[in-house]
Amino acid sequence: MTSPLASRWTAIAVLTFVNMLWGCSFPLMKSLLLFIEDRYPGADEVALRGAGTAFLLALRFTLALGLFVIVFRANFRAATAKEWGAGALVGVAFSIGMLLQVYGLGLIPASRSGFLTSMCVVFVPIATALVHGRLPNLPTILGVCAAVVGVTILSGVLVWTPRGPAFASDSTSGWTFGDTLTLAGTLLFTIQIMAIDGFGKRLRPACLTPGSFAVTAAVGWIAFAATLCLAPSAPQYGWVDLALDPKFLAPLLGLTVFCSLLAFSWMNQYQPSLSAVEASVIYTAEPIFATIAAMVLPGLLAPRIGIAYANEVLTAAFVAGGALIVFANLLALWPTKTGDEQNDG
Repeated sequence: MTSPLASRWTAIAVLTFVNMLWGCSFPLMKSLLLFIEDRYPGADEVALRGAGTAFLLALRFTLALGLFVIVFRANFRAATAKEWGAGALVGVAFSIGMLLQVYGLGLIPASRSGFLTSMCVVFVPIATALVHGRLPNLPTILGVCAAVVGVTILSGVLVWTPRGPAFASDSTSGWTFGDTLTLAGTLLFTIQIMAIDGFGKRLRPACLTPGSFAVTAAVGWIAFAATLCLAPSAPQYGWVDLALDPKFLAPLLGLTVFCSLLAFSWMNQYQPSLSAVEASVIYTAEPIFATIAAMVLPGLLAPRIGIAYANEVLTAAFVAGGALIVFANLLALWPTKTGDEQNDG
């Protein structure tokens, strides 16, 4: 059973807005993690980061699933076993990918993490060629290339020096375990995009969400329990009191409602209206919105929840990298006869 797909421009507009919501999730997540660190002073940093990340993932998507049952009641009731199973596969790829990305971030510079994560825009066209036996059209390929350069600048991997452009010193060090974890997470995000594309075109895409939320929450709780068991230095108590603290609960609800319930529901529903490659190019705009959000939200949140977290400032790298990413989206998504035929297929 399938449902009609949205129009191309509606899908582009909604997925762009989804990127805006995801962009807000970065300062919200960081604020919550800083709040957890302040809650457990003196705790082992690595163990606390692992437990806190898993706890946030589990709590965020448990609440998102509960809200989905209420807000999108019709879709929840209509979802078939096949759609639950397809959504579960999407959730496995996303949740494990996210945990690997965050764990890897603790071992490598943020610039390398951002760059490696952005490689979805390269992996998706390769996966599409292998699965469907066709290459994207030329404008889309050029858009992918422009997006990679844009993210390289935006993430700080490529910097401008008195002698011209060069790679940042911390981006050219030897390959580490953190790089491996991050790249593995990126491959799982690629699988997530491809799974939504494949299942969403054969099933009702809006009905994939409850399965993906349920599995993501389950993986989060399993990872949280495993961290507490395998890392005794992680705080063992006080997590329920933490979750009920109004200063913690307010940003968590914002993260849950806007960046989880709405963002992922709309991603699942509208991404299948585009090709997987087109969607991956749109998703490269996420760092733009994350940087903009980081220029505003920390200053609003920090004094209200009692953490030290300053706004980021506008940089030339953001302007140059962001402009290239916007150009990449225009290039890859501009309607062409070939592109429309491929999208319809």
